[in-house]
Amino acid sequence: MHANLKCWSFYVDLLENLGHNEQTKKAYERMMDLKIATHQTILNYTAFLQRTQQFEHSFRIFERALSPPMFDSWPYAHELWLTYLKEIISRYADSKVERIRDLFNQVLTKVPAKQSKVFFYMYADFEENFGLLTHAMEIYDKASKEMSDAGL
Repeated sequence: MHANLKCWSFYVDLLENLGHNEQTKKAYERMMDLKIATHQTILNYTAFLQRTQQFEHSFRIFERALSPPMFDSWPYAHELWLTYLKEIISRYADSKVERIRDLFNQVLTKVPAKQSKVFFYMYADFEENFGLLTHAMEIYDKASKEMSDAGL
């Protein structure tokens, strides 16, 4: 069972369904330490943490997963970034604008040009709703420039 993803997944599901929250967290952490966690495992873990009201812990897991050597490469990072940004915006949009801006700037430096459109739109939408309209316009300008430079 040491490195068997199916066994670990079954074990985590069992613990979670039995309501053993601390043991569930330890099992997920062990999967990450063993480097057998998939991007879906990370999404499951962060969803579990969100359901148990451990929001900051879930955000730290996203950050850990999106750092080298875990899932910092594309396309694996795409869904993790999308979920992370959606979750942090829904939780902190009106109170931690600078933190969210920093995350958008991080993803936009890492994302391949062909996959950047959705992140530009999310960022501009965030600025329109919670930030500054001038920032949103700058993001749209940057997006159109980068898309035309990439031939998209």
